[in-house]
Amino acid sequence: MDSVPSRFFRSIVLLHRGLKSEAVKRLDSEITGAQLFLLHVIADRQRCKLTDLADLLNVKPSAVTVMIDRMVRCGYVLRIRDNQDRRVIMAELTDNGYAALTEARNIQQEITEHYLGILEPKERETVTSLLEKLTAPFHKSEEEPR
Repeated sequence: MDSVPSRFFRSIVLLHRGLKSEAVKRLDSEITGAQLFLLHVIADRQRCKLTDLADLLNVKPSAVTVMIDRMVRCGYVLRIRDNQDRRVIMAELTDNGYAALTEARNIQQEITEHYLGILEPKERETVTSLLEKLTAPFHKSEEEPR
C-alpha cells in the first residue's frame, strides 16, 4: 500500500497536469503549457530577462529562446533590450499576449470551478484551506524581491 505522502504527491501532480492540460486544449491558440506558464510569469513581472525565465524553468537559455521566438511570431511577446546593458534581452507581453492570458485565466477559472463542484461546499472550503496552509511557505518566497 502506498504511503500517504506518495498518494498526496501523485494526486497533486495529477491534478495540476489535468487542469493545465484541459486549459491548454480549450484555448483557441497554439500556446503550450510551458508557454502559458511563461505568459503568467512575464505578466506578473511586467518585463522579464530571458535568463531569469530559463532559471525559473530550469532549462538552458536556448530552450527559452525557442519558446520566446514562437511567442513573438504569434504576437504574444516582444523582445526588448535593456537600456543599462544592451546584452540583456527582456520579454514583455503585447496586447495580444495579455488577451491570451486573460482568456487562459478565465478558462482555468471555469475548469477549477467545475472540478471543485464535485465536492460539497464544506469539502471545498476544507481542501482549499488545507492547500493554502501547505503552500504558505512558498507564498512568502514569492513575495521576496527578485
